[in-house]
Amino acid sequence: MIRALLLDLDDTLLQTNLERFLPAYMTRLAGSLADRWPPEVVLSALNEATGRMIRNLDPTRTLKEAFDAHFYPALGADESDLRQTVAAFYRDSYPQLAELVAPVPGGPELVQAALAADMEVVVATNPLFPQTAIDQRLAWAGFDMTNPPFALVTAYEHMHFAKPQPAYVAEILGRLGVPPQAAAFIGDHPTNDLAPSRALGLATFQVGEDLPDGQPGGTLVEAAAWLTDQAAEQVDSAAARQPVAVLARMRGHLAALLSLTAELDQPFWRQRPAPREWAPVEIVCHLRDTELEVNLTRLRRMLAETAPFVSAADPDQWAEARDYLAQDPAQALAAFTDARQRTIALLANLDDDQWRAPARHALLGPTTLTEIMGVATDHDLLHLDQLRRTLSQTAPG
Repeated sequence: MIRALLLDLDDTLLQTNLERFLPAYMTRLAGSLADRWPPEVVLSALNEATGRMIRNLDPTRTLKEAFDAHFYPALGADESDLRQTVAAFYRDSYPQLAELVAPVPGGPELVQAALAADMEVVVATNPLFPQTAIDQRLAWAGFDMTNPPFALVTAYEHMHFAKPQPAYVAEILGRLGVPPQAAAFIGDHPTNDLAPSRALGLATFQVGEDLPDGQPGGTLVEAAAWLTDQAAEQVDSAAARQPVAVLARMRGHLAALLSLTAELDQPFWRQRPAPREWAPVEIVCHLRDTELEVNLTRLRRMLAETAPFVSAADPDQWAEARDYLAQDPAQALAAFTDARQRTIALLANLDDDQWRAPARHALLGPTTLTEIMGVATDHDLLHLDQLRRTLSQTAPG
């Protein structure tokens, strides 16, 4: 069953022609700063900062942070110095780019069909722009952004990865708490949209006319029929347990957790939605101790020993015994982040033989390092879903 639709924007919902749109955008942006720097200086800084976003693999660093860390120093400026100028550009100049684009027929109808089928819809556009720029393009595509129908619109302020990183898709699914086998991606670009989605096992549909053999594709009207009739049969459940997907999900899930808790006020960290359910601080403490005492410990053993026996663990019992509710949420989140980063560092350096390292598991039987780490990512997702539902019941907004 498909629970989430990830939907590209440019040349999917909106006829953008990026080869024309991006130069016009960058020229206008450079022009808004022309009283202080020559356009070529601004464009050079803009191109390099954009590349930094595309290459970012740090789950703790938003794309805006990656951009700002290069763009403003390259100009010898501070972000606060240009904040009003940049805001004025997106308010006054950027809207004039609307004349370069046009809505793709069937976009709003596709979104309504997905919502009618109880799917959540994510605008999975490459998050290299601020939220206001993406929201404006969605309005140009025919959507009412005063009451948007989307569960998430990816933008550089809150996303940590960009296309074509598989971690970008994993981060979105982590924010939703939806497994890859319950999601579909509709987009126009084989490299940016479809390849990273297939790496995780999502069903994919290519918008356009020039389609490879065997790839579902066509118009948005045809996409709507595919989504409700065929997509669920085309997911690849095994893909999420492959090394590329496991590493992407390890990164994406940490990024998702940081985004979900980024603006959580202190009182809501300890608020339970019901007496026997966990508060956010308990969920994060559980993830921290599982990462330290289960995932990281198992990973190190499997790299150090030949076919070790891996016992079953029951970390759910630790919440009351260790009094998670009384622990400091900032310290717990920092400790989980550090532990997960260590796990990622180890996994990122494995060769194929190490990913296939054997073990004997008390419940799984004969297994491999890849499968055990895949189980760990599935465990992440259960608690990200739990956290999202908890926040929807306890935290405003």
